[in-house]
Amino acid sequence: MKILIRDDDINYFTDAEILEEIYSNVWGKNIYVYFGVIPFQKGEKSGQVPEEFQDTDKIFPVEENKQLIQFLREKAKKGKVKIALHGYHHKNENGKAEFFSGTELYMKMKEGKNYLEKIFDSEVNYFIPPHNEISRNGVKAVIKNEMHLLNIPKLLSQPISSLPDYLKHKIFWSKYKLPYPYPLKLGKKFQIGCISVYKSAKREEIKEIIEFYKKFPESLICFAFHWWEIKNFPYLKQILEDITTIYNENICGI
Repeated sequence: MKILIRDDDINYFTDAEILEEIYSNVWGKNIYVYFGVIPFQKGEKSGQVPEEFQDTDKIFPVEENKQLIQFLREKAKKGKVKIALHGYHHKNENGKAEFFSGTELYMKMKEGKNYLEKIFDSEVNYFIPPHNEISRNGVKAVIKNEMHLLNIPKLLSQPISSLPDYLKHKIFWSKYKLPYPYPLKLGKKFQIGCISVYKSAKREEIKEIIEFYKKFPESLICFAFHWWEIKNFPYLKQILEDITTIYNENICGI
């Protein structure tokens, strides 16, 4: 069994010192983290945006946080971080997730990918949809931009070529209420389901999930965190430490 660590909502407002505090022990074990970066964060009512900026449509480009960019660029070069694209501005459109109901998704994804690659001087090969929701057009944009998807979309968002693999996930989910434990086809790349470790998570439940997945040889399991939730709820950091300490030998990248 292999484990992948993902952290979403990295944006203009993210403090590099907070990331260092959260992940210093993880990086000390030579484990790297997939950071979902929002290139052009808009003001929205969400934990990664300070309250005083939530009721505005102002755009906050991540490159204007010079300290964060330098910090992540150095971590990426040292093999401690993988940069993933996490939406475009992240704010809901038409009352739904940005890459579920938004428009011009291919161009937004392409622009966001190129932007992050330029400012981080690092390849960006992974897409994480905001709120883990993505439409069929969003999935088409992922395929056309030749990216992997750290998410398994619902049936109606799946391309026809992926349906045989998606059926494996659907059967597995129906039985265990957990993501299929192996990467699934998505165009020439892959999609993989992630388990959200957000504020409602419980330590014993996560340990039980890991024990369950150990039954499947060469399985690949993704755990998704939010840095701002770890900051506000210290027990989430303990769960992160549990995962990366007890199962250190299984941590990997893809």
